Amino acid sequence: MSKKETRSEFEAMSKNQVSTISVELEDGLEIDGTFTKNIEVRKPKVKDLLIAERTSKGKTEGDTNITFLANLTDLAPAQLEEMSLPDFRKLNEVVNGFLGAEDQT
Repeated sequence: MSKKETRSEFEAMSKNQVSTISVELEDGLEIDGTFTKNIEVRKPKVKDLLIAERTSKGKTEGDTNITFLANLTDLAPAQLEEMSLPDFRKLNEVVNGFLGAEDQT
């Protein structure tokens, strides 16, 4: 998904109140013995950010980011840790789009 496609999808979401985006991964990921190239990312809530901050207290910013993404994708942190960096970056771009932020990864 290009940045232009991502931006268009976010604009459509705000008009239609869509709460999830399906992200097509470049490399894919094995989840519970099944290989997938698509991950659903839901729109973050304040509580997702608070949970990530509280559970990652004293840990790195990367740990907080993984916890935050785990909450939004229903994946375990260990599963996200096995993801390729380009795919992880793509998920971050989607989350940043939900938050109205520029890519900060």
